[in-house]
Amino acid sequence: MQMLTVFGGLALFIYGMKLMSDGLHKAAGNRMRSILHFFSSNRFVAILSGTLVTAIVQSSSATTVMVVGFINAGLLNLLQSIGIIFGANIGTTVTAQLIAFDIEWLIMPAIILGVISCFISRPSWRGWGDTVLGFGLLFFGMSIMSTELKDLAENPGFISFFPDLQLRPARRQSASRGYFGCDWHRSYSDHDHPEQFGLQRYCHCLGCQRSD
Repeated sequence: MQMLTVFGGLALFIYGMKLMSDGLHKAAGNRMRSILHFFSSNRFVAILSGTLVTAIVQSSSATTVMVVGFINAGLLNLLQSIGIIFGANIGTTVTAQLIAFDIEWLIMPAIILGVISCFISRPSWRGWGDTVLGFGLLFFGMSIMSTELKDLAENPGFISFFPDLQLRPARRQSASRGYFGCDWHRSYSDHDHPEQFGLQRYCHCLGCQRSD
């Protein structure tokens, strides 16, 4: 049942990302394009913007998802987004200093405002409403996955599954790829064997010791 809840949170996350992207596409205008162009035209300004946004929302993944939404909506190109994403990875290092701020209180108000906006006939307002609703669902899905995975870490059956992966290469690779998809705050692209590194991280988080 817990794994079903985790996948439900993942579904909400993906749907929220899509809804936010579509909402930005509907609401985007020349004004927003000019603002985004200002914050991304200079590489140093783009890095600073990504750092500040990530420090505020406490999630480099959320910043990256929003940037992907901007790209998908045609508001940013790949080169403009690189600086912001680079800054997001810097900003995620200072989130521990802002742990006292809990942005989860924004989730329900964002969802409520987004639902209310569905009944507004003005297209631009509905676009912004979809963006806010998608933002709320995105963080709601992340919150669900975070809570359920913490509970699963204390489940003996779930823990015992991972040492067995050493004997099953195909299952090990599938599990590590799934872990990469759920670990929104880290990047393992600089490792020669990412599936083994992901398994080590996963077992370490669950208190497991993997034999070589």
